[in-house]
Amino acid sequence: MRVRKSIVILTNEPNYFKMLSIEKEFISIYPLSLSENLTNMEMDVLVLDCGRDPVRGIKYLQKFKSIRPDIPVIFLTDESSEEIVIRAFKAGARAFFKKPFELNELQIVDRKIQLTPYRHLKLTPCLLLSKAATEY
Repeated sequence: MRVRKSIVILTNEPNYFKMLSIEKEFISIYPLSLSENLTNMEMDVLVLDCGRDPVRGIKYLQKFKSIRPDIPVIFLTDESSEEIVIRAFKAGARAFFKKPFELNELQIVDRKIQLTPYRHLKLTPCLLLSKAATEY
């Protein structure tokens, strides 16, 4: 039985996450170009940072969730139009962050996601556009 949780971060900006540290969790950072190779990797949470290309990120999210529906995904992007937010949640995102944001906000959302086994949750999407969080 694993004790440490595993967080996989897909991003083209790995330096953005260098200071991220979550107690008792192992964090792996990979470039978006390797996204197709990660669907079989063992993980507890996927953080998908699609930067300035949220449409590409949503397509990857849809594909990932069709293969790994049990893994919660935190969606990050530089864009926060209402359409993108809705599409990300419909594709299966558990949380949405518009960059820039405070890394401690990501830590809080990750902790909430992992406190309850994912398959038993009644999903409550969480939208984070600034320091204040809004839950639906």
